[in-house]
Amino acid sequence: RDIELRIQAERQQALFGAVLNYAADSIEIAKDDFTLSYVNPAFEEMSGYSSEEVFGKRSGDLLKPEGSETAIYDLVEETLRAGKPWSGILRSRRKDGTEHNLEASASPVFNENGVIENFVSIKRDITQKLETQRALSEIEDSYRKLLALTPDAVYVHVDARIVLANQAAVEVFGAGSEEEIIGASIYDLMNSEVVPIAEDYQRRTGDTLRMEQKRRRLDGDEFWARVSITPLNWNGERGALVILTDITEQRQAQDA
Repeated sequence: RDIELRIQAERQQALFGAVLNYAADSIEIAKDDFTLSYVNPAFEEMSGYSSEEVFGKRSGDLLKPEGSETAIYDLVEETLRAGKPWSGILRSRRKDGTEHNLEASASPVFNENGVIENFVSIKRDITQKLETQRALSEIEDSYRKLLALTPDAVYVHVDARIVLANQAAVEVFGAGSEEEIIGASIYDLMNSEVVPIAEDYQRRTGDTLRMEQKRRRLDGDEFWARVSITPLNWNGERGALVILTDITEQRQAQDA
């Protein structure tokens, strides 16, 4: 029986070791004085330090950048010493001096007497993610500035819901503000006869679609519009850019 338990414990330990070694995230285990006792290969790759270089040293002393960012490291230690977990974003310095952003979580590990014995930290490099988000934000800001200059109603929808609209679109649909129209379903702003056409277009990609069709304002009033719909990649999702002109008066003149 003892042999079976020992074998089972060894297997569990081997499995735990494999998880640590092959994890994509950086994993650090520190003693109660915050000196490192274990780092996994992902830590070595991410920081540029070998395990031998960091054992017995404090992670914060090695990785925290100089300047105002260091205050967050003090806050992390205070939180952990109080026996509480911490999670957030850290600015970290690699061995070569370059800096990157980490999404981090850290927790104290208690023994059977409730005393803190270790601290475990898991970190993920999100530098590229933040840069991508910043670039997308700049693109969206450029879209907004461009949309503000055009007299036509222009909006972007993703998954059949409006995510961006200019002032002309707000006015043509009878909304009081952009917030009132953001998130609205494009089908609620269409005549029922047009909905099947829009649904078919949502299921496929292709060239710009141009047509004259009936649209519906938020109060239910319908109007004629000249519409141009162009497929668009929006923040990695498939959407469409819609340019709409109210031609109700023109249609009424034609029908008179």
